[in-house]
Amino acid sequence: MKDYEKFSNSVSDITKRSGGYIAREDQHQSEYKLENVITIKVPVDRFDEAINLLADANEKILERKIGSEDVTGEVVDTRSRMEAKKQVRERYLDLLKQAKNMNEILQVQTEINNIQVEIESAAGRANYLTHSAALSTIELTYFQVINPAAIKKENPSFGTRIVDSLYDGAKWVGELLLLMLTFWPLFAVLGTVWFFVRKSRQVKNKTA
Repeated sequence: MKDYEKFSNSVSDITKRSGGYIAREDQHQSEYKLENVITIKVPVDRFDEAINLLADANEKILERKIGSEDVTGEVVDTRSRMEAKKQVRERYLDLLKQAKNMNEILQVQTEINNIQVEIESAAGRANYLTHSAALSTIELTYFQVINPAAIKKENPSFGTRIVDSLYDGAKWVGELLLLMLTFWPLFAVLGTVWFFVRKSRQVKNKTA
């Protein structure tokens, strides 16, 4: 595309006009191009509107993914477990009334508190899923070329990859040699020790 920033602003404006929001944005820049991958969430009933507006943006979109997730089953399951927890809580509340001493009261109250935390967590999950079910997802990938000549570096030929591999291998060998030279005092000491040990064995063999 010709104007990366202008198109990005246009996508943001279209998303807001469609009653949605940008859930995620990943920008990558190389010597060849500046690329952006965004995830847009829009209300299901305004999905077609958003798609049409994006299609009329006068820019070629590299990739477009559209999806929606049916979370109805999970919502029902979460709410069922939440209702079951509420019933368990009611039974513990009855036990709390029958508690005879402070120790029993504390034990029952602890169980009630734990169940309450689980109920609140389930309620939050159910609300989140309900909200997600009302939204559709649009993923867009677009980019602007910064330096056309750098495409060879972005997508090198097979021959170039072979040369680069040979260069990297030679560089690795060079680094290994430099590392070995760094430890030359250690090698010198080991060589001296080996020399004297060998010399000592030769003397013993002659003596024997």
